[in-house]
Amino acid sequence: MMSVLDLWLDGRFAGKLMRGERDQVEFLYDDDYREESRSTPLSVSMPKSEAGHGPDRVMPWLSNLLPDSDEVRARWAAKFDERRNDPFSLLRHTGEDAPGSVQVVPEGVIPSSTGAISRLTEWDIARRVRAILADPDHWVDDSDDDESRFSLGGNQGKFALARIDGEWFEPNGRAASTHIVKPGMVLASGQTDNDVQAVEFVTMRAARAMGVRAATVDIMDFDGLPTFVTTRYDRSVAGNGEVTRVHQEDFCQALSVLPARKYEEDGGPTMSDMVELVGSASSPSYRGGDLRSLTELFAFNLLTAGVDAHAKNHSLLHVGGVARLAPAYDLISAHGIWDDDRITYRSSAAVKYGKERPYSKITGRNLARTADVLGVPRREFAALLNRMSQKLGGAFEEAVQALPGGLATARVRAMPARIERFAAEFVERIAAEDLSVRNIPTFTGPTNAEEQARTAVWEPGEWRSGRWITGRYRTRISR
Repeated sequence: MMSVLDLWLDGRFAGKLMRGERDQVEFLYDDDYREESRSTPLSVSMPKSEAGHGPDRVMPWLSNLLPDSDEVRARWAAKFDERRNDPFSLLRHTGEDAPGSVQVVPEGVIPSSTGAISRLTEWDIARRVRAILADPDHWVDDSDDDESRFSLGGNQGKFALARIDGEWFEPNGRAASTHIVKPGMVLASGQTDNDVQAVEFVTMRAARAMGVRAATVDIMDFDGLPTFVTTRYDRSVAGNGEVTRVHQEDFCQALSVLPARKYEEDGGPTMSDMVELVGSASSPSYRGGDLRSLTELFAFNLLTAGVDAHAKNHSLLHVGGVARLAPAYDLISAHGIWDDDRITYRSSAAVKYGKERPYSKITGRNLARTADVLGVPRREFAALLNRMSQKLGGAFEEAVQALPGGLATARVRAMPARIERFAAEFVERIAAEDLSVRNIPTFTGPTNAEEQARTAVWEPGEWRSGRWITGRYRTRISR
């Protein structure tokens, strides 16, 4: 059984993933990489100040590189003849083109020299889109002819493609993916809703029109099949077409949280945890702007019923020792999916706004508390909500108009007016309150984050009789 994988960052060998007894995986930085002052750390949770990091940091980080669905992982394992679908086993095959600049390959393999570039026709892409619409777990082609070597996190069926000189290619070690194709998603009913790609397109386009930093999205036609495509913000394309990977990690990775706990209600990161992360991890030159962007994103998701705005749908970008908040992605308004009554009376935000998640309970008092958590003056936050609410209808209407005719269904066309009414309700709630501290005491938001202060350091494992023995934590010595 393979016990070692090499991990590369920014096209450089960064260290090794070591699998020991009980399948626990630790990460050991390469000494030369670690000592280079401008080299990019793997994660906020795994700084270069320590030579190695244990399974409690490594396992959640690797898990978040992969699809959330056990069924998708099982199918990947079957495709690659792996008996298990754990991250170590799967990334051996799919880690050449992962989120950010990370590349995970078998020991001794140099990613830049692996694989060939395989061109795809529009018919090839349309066939894969139809396969996911028919079977949402069909992320990769099960045939032996499929040469794609990408890994993507999340729950929605998707696949990655490389766009080079106007043509599409399978992503692998040579060709970094530049775009993500998302045909649709599975609803709670278990059915695939083809309208969802239109709803995500409209929500993302409206966010950009509102001034929210968000990824670029489009609806592209593949052999007559309109499909949602997002341009990867973790890729940089030079004028000559050369693609460079840019490192990123989602908030679950940065906080060492497994994908199953991405929602606050499941013990995942809260609004306070996310604000604290950006405030501590974002580089000084970006921190103020990043915190403002995060505030705007929380406001936008509240006013549009962005019920899926959990920690995995927020990320950090890393370039060398510089970190900043990544553009928003996976924004989707429930107003394009559910009816008004369900959203207003039976739906909840992904995180608490003040003391509450259900939209019906997010009162003016809770919005004042939200401002406290965000570190924004209460009246300033109220003014932000008011400004946004006045512009939302127009922004969504403009986005709907950009849709191809066949995707602009009655439900999608109704989004601008519905969102405008929904947002106005929150503005009325906060306007009805006395926001003074005397009336509403200063609020400290809840946290689900584990104590990040290190009281112990990871002591790397060692080889014994041909087997890797996992390391252990030892108490940090005070000086």
